[in-house]
Amino acid sequence: QYAPTGPVRARGAGLDSPRFWAVEAYAALMARTIADVVSTEDGVVVGRAGHVVTGESEAVLRVLCVAPEATRVARVARAQAVADYEALTRIRESDRDRSEFHRQFFGAAWLDPSAYDLVINTGSMSIPQAVDTVVAAATRLVGRPTPRLSLAHH
Repeated sequence: QYAPTGPVRARGAGLDSPRFWAVEAYAALMARTIADVVSTEDGVVVGRAGHVVTGESEAVLRVLCVAPEATRVARVARAQAVADYEALTRIRESDRDRSEFHRQFFGAAWLDPSAYDLVINTGSMSIPQAVDTVVAAATRLVGRPTPRLSLAHH
């Protein structure tokens, strides 16, 4: 019964599925909520197609954090206490789901570096260094110490 509105443009296979419409409604509501919050408040948006939803706003820093697959596998295996092969499976499933979500509901390529203002490789710098880099870039962007950030991670 929900009529999706906002930046959701694409529809794919499975249009008769109630689950599809529920996910599309979620995507539209999430997009509107992020756009509303970011237009009035400072904050950090992690994932959820935040870099797409925030549009061309000049007061938003769109950041993509990437790392080599081996680094990601080691981090997930350690954090979730699973074997490397299970961590690899989880990472690949997550990447596929994220990519498909971006493509289907926003017509966007999730890992397209041109969609971001800053791309950071956390495989070649520590997480604290990455955070410092993002904060410094955001502070320069908005000229004050509490900037609006949109982060995606891979």
